Amino acid sequence: MADTPIYIYLEKDITLTEATTGSKSSNYFINLEADSDTWGTGTNKKINLCLNGHKLASHDNKESKILQLNANGVVFTVCDCAETKGGLVCSRENTESVSGGIASVASNAVLNLYGVKLINGSAKQGGAINVATGTLNAYDCEITGGSSLNTSGLIHLTNSNSTANIYDSSITGATAGYGIYLSENAKSPVLLGKIIVKDNAAGNIYIPAGKSVSLKELDKDSVIGLTATEGQVFATTDKDYLEICDLHSDNDGEKITYSDGNYIIGSAEGGHMHAVYGNSASAKNHGIDSTKHLYVPVSTEKELTDAIKNAAANTPIYIYLEKDITLTAATKGSN
Repeated sequence: MADTPIYIYLEKDITLTEATTGSKSSNYFINLEADSDTWGTGTNKKINLCLNGHKLASHDNKESKILQLNANGVVFTVCDCAETKGGLVCSRENTESVSGGIASVASNAVLNLYGVKLINGSAKQGGAINVATGTLNAYDCEITGGSSLNTSGLIHLTNSNSTANIYDSSITGATAGYGIYLSENAKSPVLLGKIIVKDNAAGNIYIPAGKSVSLKELDKDSVIGLTATEGQVFATTDKDYLEICDLHSDNDGEKITYSDGNYIIGSAEGGHMHAVYGNSASAKNHGIDSTKHLYVPVSTEKELTDAIKNAAANTPIYIYLEKDITLTAATKGSN
């Protein structure tokens, strides 16, 4: 019944099959949507599942996952009270076309995970979890193994209504793709406590230009790798964690700089860093971008033209002169 929480636990390992899900298609998973012939009305359902040290596994069919939460008001909570954890296990070994190898969250649904392992999550988008217009809350979880496309990750946040709050958890061992992947429209995830995001094939946390993650109360044993555009403000935080834990760029040689609550990524030593208006108080007072950016040095006309020529569309670049440059025919490519 909607709005009436239920509490269930596993007494043994379960693998989802047609018999389990009642599906007559090739998609064998728990499907909570607005109206389902198999699962009834999903709207406002509150499900609490304890794994009790056992495994809940998806079918090995190419389109299968474990959970599809696609109804407003659904809150699905998974915990594991046993010392020896079972886990949510993806049985597929390929990415195929599915989004969310273990779970997909949409339509303002909420997925809560407490002390749960997510194992071998493989999918085209969101190897373990794909979050679209919904919320993921993960506490003391271990997400390990599996894969996604290189333009995705074990956790994929798709748009401005994708919310993720990750506490005291690890995301490691993706054989393809990133650990966490933010799309261009994604909402900033919150990482708090002891966070381990490392050893993922394409990189660890991918942050597109103009986006950031929120770092709060990081534990000294946190290890976080990040992939971002040079000169980009990629994270906001309550303090400077560079001297407290391992916060590093996924790209060798790129320096991370902290200033006024912002982390900025880039290779420029010395931290040539300021807002787009420089030190102009009048520009600042007229509401022009006040974010500080790390500027990359150029000292020759070729370095200048290469930097501009190779700049990606819609991705700001920030460069500064280390010496005087005179534009010549070689610079402008004119005869």
